[in-house]
Amino acid sequence: MKTTGIKTGAERGRFWFFIENIKVTGTDPRILLWLALPYQHRSQKVKIREIYPEPTEIITDRFNQNRVVFWEIKDIRKKKLQFYYDFEMSVSPVNTRINPTMIRDYDKSSDFFDFFTRSEGLITLTGRVRKTAARIVGLENNPYFRARLIFNWIIYNMDFEGTSDDTNSADQTLRLGKGSCLDFACLFVALCRASGIPARPMCCRWFPGGGHAFSEFFIPGCGWIPADTSFAEGFLQKSKCNFDKKALGYICDVLGIEGPDPDYLFGNLYPNRIINYAGLENEFISRKTGETRVFENLTPGGISSKPRSVEFYDIHDKVIHSGNYVFGEKATDRKHAYEKSSGNLLFLLIENKEWLAARKKLFCDLEKQPDSPLTNYFLGQTFLATGDYQKALDFFSDCHTKGSNIGYSANIKIWALNFQGFIHDILAERKKAQAFYRKVIKTGLSFKDAAGIARLYLGSPFTAADVEKMLEHVKD
Repeated sequence: MKTTGIKTGAERGRFWFFIENIKVTGTDPRILLWLALPYQHRSQKVKIREIYPEPTEIITDRFNQNRVVFWEIKDIRKKKLQFYYDFEMSVSPVNTRINPTMIRDYDKSSDFFDFFTRSEGLITLTGRVRKTAARIVGLENNPYFRARLIFNWIIYNMDFEGTSDDTNSADQTLRLGKGSCLDFACLFVALCRASGIPARPMCCRWFPGGGHAFSEFFIPGCGWIPADTSFAEGFLQKSKCNFDKKALGYICDVLGIEGPDPDYLFGNLYPNRIINYAGLENEFISRKTGETRVFENLTPGGISSKPRSVEFYDIHDKVIHSGNYVFGEKATDRKHAYEKSSGNLLFLLIENKEWLAARKKLFCDLEKQPDSPLTNYFLGQTFLATGDYQKALDFFSDCHTKGSNIGYSANIKIWALNFQGFIHDILAERKKAQAFYRKVIKTGLSFKDAAGIARLYLGSPFTAADVEKMLEHVKD
């Protein structure tokens, strides 16, 4: 397959991280921060230009070779702090050309083989996983062909759901028969490992924003080979993800490929992305401070990490922090970077139940992006939290006329239907409420158990006493 719209030459960027509303409450305040640098990969060459402030250490994990900038800040005199690193990066597609008959044997006595075929965290090699892998590969002994059999089995037997609220283990994904991109990546890795093939999940970021997960499997003499099962399944047009023609065109343009060919996604990798984390459950050890952390992921950069990549000691719990990549001429523009990171800051305002501050910010966002379903959705939540039910109803209703109907946007639009049902119940308009619940049930959406919640309140009315619990449930 040809690639189109490829990012060419060196891409300059800066990753910004902001911490605000710092208030020291004890005698030994500290801030610990870990940020992942863009990953060095055969298709992605990275040069770090500047790191601010001077980091305590740059740490590399042993097997996946992720590089993390680590700060330990003890001298805390300001209410606001900022961190960043500048980088230059060139990206290219991966196009695998391999002669499967010339593959060498694995060194099964090596630490490398043990590490990348182990059972860990989300990549659980349970009895169900092992039996499924054995059934898929049958008598095939060639690891490349085994990986292809696993790839085909997943895309024809599993349903890609786009965005999910929770990441499932490989065993859970098998049982459910569906999952997010990370669920698919972990399942492919688990089935490969159960078949004796070293494999790992990979996390990347799109240049326009948003993230994704794919997989790589290792073949001696060839190295790491990419496989993207979730998008391949989506390209088949057979699941609830159901990309329409417009969505498919947009996705291919973002990836930098000519068209939605599932076969392209086995052995090849689209060029338009930033790979920012390899593997899961990576251990980072600071030789200078003795701090040790195991991160399931550190994407993007460290914003959506598990566990969180920023920790506060002897500092109050209302601290707000966020960050993002900025590329091109505005990479060094602090104001632009802050505005771009404001979406993550918003989530923290909502998490801290600072509804009026969140609402003020949302109205500013609405002026800039009036067609954003997400902004309308969160505005509805702020008005629901403060008891202004009619305004909340108006904003939840507006969600359905804004933006696209794929991925996260589609999920929140369905959740907006649930919220409309909740409000009609609070207003004692039971038949209207039940009509909205039935619409949600019909979608079968599992995102934050939307359909299950709808079934619950179809049978028993939602009340004003349930509001706080529900806002906590849907909190992102």
